[in-house]
Amino acid sequence: MWKFLLLAVALVARPVQLQGQEYLTTVATWNFFKVQVSGQMTNANVKATCEAAGMRYPCYHSGSDGCTYHWTSGCIAYDDAGVSCNTHWVLSARLCGTTDPRSCQPLDDTFVYCPVCRTDDSAWGVDYETHTHSLHGADYNNMYALCADFDECSSAPCRNGATCQDRVNSFTCQCAPGFTGTLCEDIDECSSAPCQNEATCQDGVNSFTCQCAPGFTGTLCETVPYVDGCLLFSSDAVSYPEASQECQNRGGHLVDVKEAELQRLIADSIPTGSDVSPWIGLKLLPGIIAYADGTSASDIDECSSNPCLNGGMCFNGLNSYVCHCHTGYGGDNCETDLDLCAQVVCPFNWQCQDHGDHFICNARSTRLVEPYACSSASCPDGLLCKQEGPASFSCRAG
Repeated sequence: MWKFLLLAVALVARPVQLQGQEYLTTVATWNFFKVQVSGQMTNANVKATCEAAGMRYPCYHSGSDGCTYHWTSGCIAYDDAGVSCNTHWVLSARLCGTTDPRSCQPLDDTFVYCPVCRTDDSAWGVDYETHTHSLHGADYNNMYALCADFDECSSAPCRNGATCQDRVNSFTCQCAPGFTGTLCEDIDECSSAPCQNEATCQDGVNSFTCQCAPGFTGTLCETVPYVDGCLLFSSDAVSYPEASQECQNRGGHLVDVKEAELQRLIADSIPTGSDVSPWIGLKLLPGIIAYADGTSASDIDECSSNPCLNGGMCFNGLNSYVCHCHTGYGGDNCETDLDLCAQVVCPFNWQCQDHGDHFICNARSTRLVEPYACSSASCPDGLLCKQEGPASFSCRAG
């Protein structure tokens, strides 16, 4: 894998705003919003509105050094950079280039928490249209509260050139191509599409795995086993030399199957109901498998726990197993009861009845000219036809 150094600067996007909120500007590490208030514009209502939105609330004064008279410890404290001691003035300078909030349209109808301002708990407000400020909050209803949310993107948490999107009390990182993870800290090994033959790539931490399409195997699903050839299975119990010689006599060679994926691929090619084991290898001692290349491997009998359900036949492999299911069942462990009637069509538009491991075709009318006679075409391959009556027959495993 190529290793490289990436010099990148994290980008910061405009904060996400929800319904009833309007982003105004950012001062120091705080994003300021105007949030719709329901009811009278009192300090208590302004505070409750900001907290309900998941935010903090600023005071009339910034709370920085020398600017704490109309401020309380419940409010945020921020660096006003010497622009002004008053929150509305600071925001007006950022938004409109003037420290007169009466001339700054975005601040119209906004009220700020103002301790020690009024005896009736009124918040302090601005009206752009009438060019007035110091509005008495108790005289106004359903205006806007000034609220603040800490800018989680201020510490540049996103890595590798990602864009940081600030949210209320959280943030998200939009990763640059080739990276993934909460902070875009992980390289997406799947971005180069390493898996072949339409395989699915799953990215991991400094790694990836390929889930192969049927008929392919290998780390990158690059291998097509036995192209231009075939597999020959035998149920005869013979020695390794005898099996090897028989393969040579047929112009082939004895195969050692060590990969679990290839074992499953071969197993899937064996017809259901066959007594042939899909595992090719010579068992010298219980739990030990010897291969033609002289190597050996220890094996645990995964079939000892009887994982195959509904009468399925278990074939033990090297650290794996495969279930061969009886007719009417499917799934890795034969746990699924298949609807046989969904896979077949009875002749003459007869009615199909699923009976688990077999199905029955019944004539919709019993007034037949002559009884139905089973034939080789009555049932799908691998199933035998059994006469159930003059107007019905079943298909069952042999």
